[in-house]
Amino acid sequence: MRKQKLSRRTFLQSATAATLAAKLNPASAQPTAKAEIPYPENGTLIPDDDWRLWIDEHAEWKNDPLFLPEDITLDADGILHGRGTPLPINDPTGGWQLLDHLTGINVTLPTTVEQHHWGKFGAGENKAPRPYTPEEYRYAADDPIPQNGAYLGVSWWGREIHIPAEWKGKRIFLHIRGARLRAEVFLNKKLVGYSIMEELPFECDLTHAADPGGLNLIAIRLTNPFGRYDWVDGLNAQWGAVKLYRSHGFAGLDRGMTISAHEGVRIEDAWIFNTPEAKTISIGVQVDLGSTKGWEGTLGLQIQDPETGKALMYLAAPGSISRDGKWVPPPPPDVVLRRPDPPKPNVVKIDCDSLRATFCTELTYNPAQLWLLDSPKLYNLVVTLYTHSSHEHTDTRTTPFGFRSFAPTGIGTDAVFHLNGRRIKLYSSISWGFWGLNGLFPTPELAEKKSPRPKK
Repeated sequence: MRKQKLSRRTFLQSATAATLAAKLNPASAQPTAKAEIPYPENGTLIPDDDWRLWIDEHAEWKNDPLFLPEDITLDADGILHGRGTPLPINDPTGGWQLLDHLTGINVTLPTTVEQHHWGKFGAGENKAPRPYTPEEYRYAADDPIPQNGAYLGVSWWGREIHIPAEWKGKRIFLHIRGARLRAEVFLNKKLVGYSIMEELPFECDLTHAADPGGLNLIAIRLTNPFGRYDWVDGLNAQWGAVKLYRSHGFAGLDRGMTISAHEGVRIEDAWIFNTPEAKTISIGVQVDLGSTKGWEGTLGLQIQDPETGKALMYLAAPGSISRDGKWVPPPPPDVVLRRPDPPKPNVVKIDCDSLRATFCTELTYNPAQLWLLDSPKLYNLVVTLYTHSSHEHTDTRTTPFGFRSFAPTGIGTDAVFHLNGRRIKLYSSISWGFWGLNGLFPTPELAEKKSPRPKK
């Protein structure tokens, strides 16, 4: 019997074919959108389906000025500025009338240009795929078989969104979970968001562009300047006057966008860090003051059991905000900590020059059930802002978490990991962040298949 020589390419081909045959459901090539959102108080989910994708292959982009998050500011009229100057407005080539329901193709998020157009807008002759370069693929010099069919340039992603009429007069925000690479976000033809932080979440202030109760068209202009298609992620490339890491060479949007409405003061973010003490957590809350001055109220923190909805512990956080936006807590005896009764109204006075205020504290809940691999118990942290005058809540945010500790011991001598005080060994595999179907973002089904929950 003749033995077949097993090269790297034949091994990859056989392994890939076996994996696809065993695991890939053909019906999942364009996944069904999911409509539920676990914490509706955090925002209203924009449907993942019925997005339009259009390739703007004649758009200019190679010499564009680029801006980091700290360069971007928003003026009182809702105009975005980059380093003190209004950001350039890049309309669709040929005009906004091209972004209608007849332009492009219908797609469901998460997805990428390459999932639908691989090889159709390539950089080779007549838009055909071309050989990879060494800057795109580590083995390009000795592996000429694969061809690069990615599209480098501008694509537009659009959808009508519903903004309720009762949101008129409120601050309206769009939360995007991830995009690559540069994202310019428009609402009703007005630039409302900008991000060059690839695949990271960012927010857009829609307040000045929204038409509550009317027709609202969101359009996202993505630019893919370059990228890699292997595991080498330490090289950078030139775009205009700056250098960026190449990252994965796809242009796409993640799923799960949300839109929310708020009064003048809102909870912008809330987070929980575990500590070496398993039943003690570190809590952070960032409050966006908008243009409000001299706001007074109560910041309420609540530990909630999501299975029963029962409040297990309350923490009222009085204090004040310094002129630089830092939280100044009162002496410890003034902090009201009760379980399970709601806190007495304590006053949080915010009067500062900063647009944001940050509150941090630690909380210990001794009756907590620890998060374990075979019983991953979760709790909710519910953060609520109450006005001091009427004691009515003005904003709420819910964040799930587990009580646990994960830390190394014996560093420098006999280092080991511990989970909740018990030694643990970690075993993992790596895919370098390349996801099936679109290359960039996982569907919920693929995410769970790769990283299953400890126990359902």
